[in-house]
Amino acid sequence: MKNLISLFILICLHTSVYAQERLTGPQVVLGFVSYITDSSWNIDTITTKYVHFMKEESKVASRETRKKHLGQAITMVSNELKKYPPGELEVIPYAYAPDSLQTLFLDDDYVYRSFILRSKTDGYKRYFLVKDDKVEAFLLFNDRAYLILN
Repeated sequence: MKNLISLFILICLHTSVYAQERLTGPQVVLGFVSYITDSSWNIDTITTKYVHFMKEESKVASRETRKKHLGQAITMVSNELKKYPPGELEVIPYAYAPDSLQTLFLDDDYVYRSFILRSKTDGYKRYFLVKDDKVEAFLLFNDRAYLILN
């Protein structure tokens, strides 16, 4: 009986620690946004901590070329976001967003991993795809599908 209680406590502790380590989609998006709106962001920190980035070389583009394009995209988004004071932006799950914001062509997996960062006042919005506690995409192709730069 004593061993059974010990096992139960160990399972509960493991579950509690695991649950605390996982970030929610909105936390991932807001952490990324907070980091890139700081003027001293670093592409290496972004590719290791905030963005799902393939470490291996790609047939399409080298690692350095992909980092360059990612850096350019982050600069663009960072400049867009700097005009919003803290608390002005909110993150909502795509699956629960109003129909007027559900404009992307997404399969079921992407629907539940997608989040919308939007301004509470002026209509600004940006879509994010999250995977494994990191941002997988934040750019759109033709305003209808994610453009993944990893």
